[in-house]
Amino acid sequence: MLQRIREAMKGSGTMTKLGGSDGGPVEVDETFVSPNTRKMHSDKRLRLKKAEYAGSKAIVMGMLDRESRQVRAQVVPNVKHETLQNAILDQV
Repeated sequence: MLQRIREAMKGSGTMTKLGGSDGGPVEVDETFVSPNTRKMHSDKRLRLKKAEYAGSKAIVMGMLDRESRQVRAQVVPNVKHETLQNAILDQV
């Protein structure tokens, strides 16, 4: 699996904008990523509950260019409109 991830991340070496020159469709979505507490040892789960676990989730935004099938993902600090829009405009 790691080999496939490295191959996918290698890319073409050029950092062109998504959507191409004609402005094709680009899908954008964000998600919160965190470990599954049900699969943790009870001691670690208890420590996470005490440490405000809900605020420690990472926010990841992904973009998919439908025509070229390129995917880009990045960690964003928050899900505010300005933050997401600036990240989108940098890539599209």
